[in-house]
Amino acid sequence: MEHTDDALGEGNPVGPVATYFKDGQHWDLGFSAWAAAHGIPVPPQLVRRFRVGVGRLIDGGFDVAVGWIDRKIVKQDFNAEQQRETVRVLADAGRNHLVASDPNVAEAVARSFLNEHKLKLDNRTRVAQAAFNELINEPPPEEHADTDLDVDWLNHFSEIAGQKSSPEMQALLGKILAGEIRQPGAFSPMTINVLANLTPKVAKKFEDLCSISVHISGRNYIPADVFPAFSANGIGEIAFSYSDLLLLRQYQLLAIEQGTSIHVPVGEAICFTLGQFGYHVQALVADSHSPEGPTRTLRASLFSVIGDELRPLLQPAIPEWLEAKITEVYKEPGWELTKIPRAELPSTLFVK
Repeated sequence: MEHTDDALGEGNPVGPVATYFKDGQHWDLGFSAWAAAHGIPVPPQLVRRFRVGVGRLIDGGFDVAVGWIDRKIVKQDFNAEQQRETVRVLADAGRNHLVASDPNVAEAVARSFLNEHKLKLDNRTRVAQAAFNELINEPPPEEHADTDLDVDWLNHFSEIAGQKSSPEMQALLGKILAGEIRQPGAFSPMTINVLANLTPKVAKKFEDLCSISVHISGRNYIPADVFPAFSANGIGEIAFSYSDLLLLRQYQLLAIEQGTSIHVPVGEAICFTLGQFGYHVQALVADSHSPEGPTRTLRASLFSVIGDELRPLLQPAIPEWLEAKITEVYKEPGWELTKIPRAELPSTLFVK
């Protein structure tokens, strides 16, 4: 594939495609066909949502978006002479509106504005690149083909993406944008608000906690049977203190309640996942009764809805000691634990 310094240059094979299709309704289909011809399976519905999402982030419409897709990155080359001319024009336009006796102030303000816009554009571009890489690895499912991105959600997301310069946060935002393109509505505006204020320290503590969490029927939990002092003292094995627990609740990543109880009918098993494996935890002896009959109680602490949305985006290393700890707890009298491959887990909460 040829490349030029321009976003869409004469030697760029995307150029003719973009020129022909960008003003018509067949642009998405045409680009999808071009991508397939170059060995990249990109369905038209993905192109449409990606075009809308990335186009909003990098403020450049079709030409910049398509050029970026082809090169995997937008290179903003600010020619020194053009930049000086832009600053001069902006300074002249704004000078009369500045309450300042020094004419150099206007030029300084204009230059500051240009630099700030450049920084935000760079940040959004890196988020867009991360999203594209995610989508190439995992295209969207067909069942969401006709659903469009919410414009208000995208505007809000674009503002947040422009503010984040950390590579880790840009990678996380790229995963969120990719997830929203795959399935519009997957991430709530509240999740974006939390990310806007998330500090590296809080993000690291949340990732640490995710390393020992389990997934049960669409929700994420801290297994309180395995870590009984979690709600009072945190988890010493991962250096997660009670103050860290309060901090994650403050950022709305954990549920406010102290914990929850799941009543497993005797003779049946609850299924949960941990990394690439799944577990059947079968109740053998009752410790309580429900209207449906005798049950055994499994205790857990919930993630919040926001925490549940963010958890699948993280892939922390699972501590080597965790499996042994889970096995020790659920092989006590009253439970029977069976480890199976994750792909073989049933979709129901309880199995007989």
